[in-house]
Order: sequence, then structure tokens, then C-alpha cells
Amino acid sequence: MQDYLATHEIAFASIEHLVFDNIEEVRAERPGSTPSNEDAAELDASNAQSRIGTSLLLRVMPGDKFGLSAQAYVDGEGTGRTGTVSAADMLTSIANTLINGSGNGENPENGHSATLVNSLFNQSNYSMTYQTILNQNTNNTHPRSYINYIVFDVNMRVVPSQSGAIQVSGIDNVWHVLETFNDIEIEQAGYLAVYISNESMEKMVFFDNINIKYYKGKLLEENHYYPFGMALTIAKDANYDQKELYQTKELFRDKNLNIYDFEARQYDAILGRFMLNDPMNQYASGYVGMGNNPVSNVDPTGMLAWGGIRQKFL
Repeated sequence: MQDYLATHEIAFASIEHLVFDNIEEVRAERPGSTPSNEDAAELDASNAQSRIGTSLLLRVMPGDKFGLSAQAYVDGEGTGRTGTVSAADMLTSIANTLINGSGNGENPENGHSATLVNSLFNQSNYSMTYQTILNQNTNNTHPRSYINYIVFDVNMRVVPSQSGAIQVSGIDNVWHVLETFNDIEIEQAGYLAVYISNESMEKMVFFDNINIKYYKGKLLEENHYYPFGMALTIAKDANYDQKELYQTKELFRDKNLNIYDFEARQYDAILGRFMLNDPMNQYASGYVGMGNNPVSNVDPTGMLAWGGIRQKFL
């Protein structure tokens, strides 16, 4: 289990800024602070740089689970402003936060580029799909301020059944706990975004001790294959390197060769052809892979193709 904790304390800043985005930009004195708990995240909806706070973006695999908790505080003094931030402006702030943030340095496999962030947080995903989820989890008598969790599949689409938001309380000047009462299981490879937000102009909202408990599942790598064996890696653990892929043969990636070792011969799955002539002269062309019928045939040794897929591999 990986425990991601944002305390916002200066004492832990050097560690937390490696994992979370925008944590330093929103750090402020915690209401009702104590010597051991001095700081929190202060979100101001009128400021494009601080309406989105502490954030984290992770790559996820099927079977992974996560749970969230945080403390929240609504400042009852008010700002003198009214209204809410539009979905379009919130989308811009979220994208800028994740693109410009310094988080995930502790886990390089979770790093995120501008291309990735913009593919995830686009108009369709956020302003349409996620806004529906957000509205379903909103009490209109409370500030529109949340801890958000959004799960995306590998096609960069929001998965509504695994996404949601926990809204702050309608009671001012009291610290209260927000949490997912049950762990949420990831059913497909993709991404998980967690962030705090405030859309309500009239109230400043504080968050603290944001805790993401992340449980890795058993799946380390997911590959799909074209008929002649070219592998399409859907997702993989950065610490795991599975070399035995198509027909359980080892794939040599050195110098971008991408050649399979079929014992007697090497095989190019992109071309669907062996690199040497067939020693058994089974077909008119000695280079065809699986007799040009990879759906029905296998070639365990590179010497003889046969219809063994049903007997051996199913």
C-alpha cells in the first residue's frame, strides 16, 4: 500500500512537493493552528492560481484500489464576492495546475506531460461528463468546494462509476472530515486524478491532511496483440519488464530491433515474416509467419506451423 499524505507543513515540504502538485502555492496558516499543525491549503475561487489546490495524477492498473480522506474548513467571514467560477475557467485552472506542477518526482512513472493532461482534461471530459458527476454530488446550500477524484481509461475517457467528488460541509468555522467510506476499485488501465477545488467566490475554504491510500493490484502489465503478434502495451508497472510476449516468445527490444526469438529463427511481428528461410520448407515462401494464418496457427520452434492454438493456448 502506498500512502500519499499532504500535511502542508513546512517541515515536510521537501518531500511533499515531489509528490503533489500546487502544494506550495496554496500553503497558508491553518485556522485554529497548533505548534504541530500550523499550515493548510487555502483555496480562493477568485484567484486562478489557487482555486485548485493540492493535486496528484497517477497511472493505474486493473485491480488497483484507492481511498481518500481530508480535513476541510469553510471560513465564515466571507469575501464580499458572489457567484461561482465557470466550468471552462475551472478546466483551465486544473490543466495549468497539473502541467506546471512539480509533483510525482518521487515516482517518475507517474510524471505527466502537457499532452497527457490536455488529453485527460478536455472539454468533453470535464465540462460535460465530470460536471454531471459533480452536480450529482452537490448540495446547493453548501459552498461548491470539493475533494475530487476522476478515473480515466487508456482512451482518456472519464469512467463515471469510479469517479466522484466529496463536498465540504455547510457549517462555517469548523474543521470536518471528508472521506470515501469504501475503497474504490479500478477496473481498467488508465489514470487517477485527485485534487481539491473551490468554485464559490463568497467563501475561502481550507483543506488539510489530504490522504490517498493506494493499493496496487496483482496485474503488472497488460498487452494486446495484432494478428501477426505486434504487441500493443496498454499499461505496465515501470518496475516490471515482461519479455516473453507473443506465443510466449522473448521479444528483443535492443536498439529498437523488436524481434522475437522463435528458437530456430527470429521473427518480425510488424512484417509478419521470419528473418531466415524455413528449414522445413513447409510453405512456398520460407519466410511467412504461421502459414499466413496467425489466427489458427502457432509455430513454437520456428520450424513448423501447426493448428495448435486450441490445444495449447486455450
